[in-house]
Amino acid sequence: METVAQGICFLFLLGAVWQDITTRKIKNWYNMTGVFVGIVLGIFGGVHGVKEAFLGFGIAFLIGIAGYVLGLFRAGDAKFLWGIGAMKGWFRFLNCFILGILAGGMIAFAILLIKKDGKKRIKHMGTYLKFLWLNRSYTPYVSENQKEFPFSVPVALGAVLDVFILIL
Repeated sequence: METVAQGICFLFLLGAVWQDITTRKIKNWYNMTGVFVGIVLGIFGGVHGVKEAFLGFGIAFLIGIAGYVLGLFRAGDAKFLWGIGAMKGWFRFLNCFILGILAGGMIAFAILLIKKDGKKRIKHMGTYLKFLWLNRSYTPYVSENQKEFPFSVPVALGAVLDVFILIL
């Protein structure tokens, strides 16, 4: 059953990444279907599976809402996390999320190297952090380059890396 659940989660990840890259949005119906499927998969795992699905959803819900409110990612990305949390459970979700953050950092670093404007971007980030420190209030970061990076890509990479770690 675990292999089937991982396969279903992988298909969910592929669909979300495709939507995010092509339309810059992940549809609500798709994310809510992911949550529903995660809970149904949990039911097949018995009481423990249901508990894991709801705990995974709950933690993903809190992280997703916090990230959305802070302006770290968009609403569709927050709901995408809910689906992953429901499918993977709380512990595997946290692994996916942390690995996704690390993958996102590596992708961002690669982009800095490729575009060769790292010094300018780092200076802009430093100015933003200085502004936060001096004003003692939070204002969402606005990139100079208004093109947003699809957050689903590193999160999906984190979920795939989590499966590889699980196999090892």
